[in-house]
Amino acid sequence: MVSERFAVLPIIPDTFEVQWISSTSEWDNLLKHLSNLRVIYLDLEGHSFRSYRGITCLIQIYDGTTVYFLDCLKLYHHMYLFNTITTKPDIIKVVFGGDNDIINMEKDFSVYFVGLIDLQIVYKVLHPETEAIAYNSLVSELFDLTIGKELRCSDFRKRPLHERQNKYAYLDVYFLPYAFKKLMVNVSKSHLIHIQTKCANVCKKRYVKPILKPILNRNDFIDQIRHLVAKQVDCNPELVLPRNLFNKLISCNPKTEESVRKHMPFLDSSWNRTKHMEMLLLSITCPVEDWTTVIDTANRELGLQCSSASQAFCFKCNSSGHVKRECTISNEEAKIIRKQVLADNPSIRIKETRRRNAKKKASPEGRKKRNRKETLRKRKKLLELNSKSIENHS
Repeated sequence: MVSERFAVLPIIPDTFEVQWISSTSEWDNLLKHLSNLRVIYLDLEGHSFRSYRGITCLIQIYDGTTVYFLDCLKLYHHMYLFNTITTKPDIIKVVFGGDNDIINMEKDFSVYFVGLIDLQIVYKVLHPETEAIAYNSLVSELFDLTIGKELRCSDFRKRPLHERQNKYAYLDVYFLPYAFKKLMVNVSKSHLIHIQTKCANVCKKRYVKPILKPILNRNDFIDQIRHLVAKQVDCNPELVLPRNLFNKLISCNPKTEESVRKHMPFLDSSWNRTKHMEMLLLSITCPVEDWTTVIDTANRELGLQCSSASQAFCFKCNSSGHVKRECTISNEEAKIIRKQVLADNPSIRIKETRRRNAKKKASPEGRKKRNRKETLRKRKKLLELNSKSIENHS
């Protein structure tokens, strides 16, 4: 199945010659070539910073002799043809850490997989006591070679790739046949069953659109506006406002837009003209007493579903469970509104019930109650044993 030349220890080549596939004719010829193989080795490179949901930019295919770089950006509308290879059970597709790769291929190109072997799963089955191993760590352990992973998040949308990107993408797929040969030697029949089951589960994974959590407080509101800005300009929410700076920004409570922009290092000047960006800046700098106006505007212009109960309770209290001193509503009103919020959000109600139960168990009364139950259970068990022993003697 795998050539014997992959049984020897590999070395890092001096040159990294690849064959680019960027036209439909080249793509058709490659598909015909791959259809005659028994094993192919795959990896892909994506970009998630200047894209809201991320995009696959490059697929590396190794047939054992030649490394092909498939330009997904130019062949975007023809990538579905890859299903003729990926869904063919006679061809084994070898990858490493294929969870995200499978999901991204389905999300971007509607490409699905059958007959997958994930070397990360193979290693985990052979070494169940270890944690999930990284690709560079696997290469280092098996072949005593060092390869870097610092370009994993580089921008693979650019053409042509610079020399370091070319080397990184080449080595990501170059060592797969050597690792496959070395790992599969130690695989028994029982191991193979576990590997096939786990790899089949990986093939079943599908992309699920991210669902924003319900708006329960001011932070949730601002975070959802941040996501709307990112979706409108097609970029990662971390590019609009990084999470670590987001928390810092909320805590310092800025009063002007200039102070907000200091915490947004990647801000693009073209975003200033969008109503989503205006709403984001307004929601951060707006004082508590003007929140009703902000929420009404968001509901009307951006289509947010923020209930009146959430407006009164969550935004003035800025909390999902406790009334702060500066809140303008009474404790009785807060309890009524809290019940309305929990009734409108089943997921929050479940979390609240779990939190309350965990709090009860952690309290001194809860521990005493558990100890009493445990003592009664032990006494009952002893009585049953004593009664059985007495019956046996009699």
